[in-house]
Amino acid sequence: GWFVLVGPAKLPNEISLRLNREMDAFLKEPETQTRMRGFGFAASGASNAAGSRFDGSDLRGARIGCYSVPALSDFTGANFSSAFLDRAEFRNVNLTGATLPFDVSKVFWSSVICPDGTNSVDHSDTCVGHT
Repeated sequence: GWFVLVGPAKLPNEISLRLNREMDAFLKEPETQTRMRGFGFAASGASNAAGSRFDGSDLRGARIGCYSVPALSDFTGANFSSAFLDRAEFRNVNLTGATLPFDVSKVFWSSVICPDGTNSVDHSDTCVGHT
């Protein structure tokens, strides 16, 4: 498993990069490594999630409301059923074949490959009705 640190929607890139650097430094500290191992975790360096592969991920019940999903990420075939996506932002992500919750009317879409393989740009920048 893995843990992801997310920020609020429209978080400036400079802040995201600084948080990434700080988290990376924290996770590499010997004391952090020791404590994490004590909890049964293997702490590794952080990375900016933009461009990450989450394809096939089981995100059922995830709470992604009011957050910006990492841009350029691949969520092909991911399962978001029963996820809380109220006011989530999907920008430049691939959701081909993904399972989304029933109500995605409050999600912000921008140049997204919808679950049915169409681009949100082709239908007023939304994937509503294209799941």
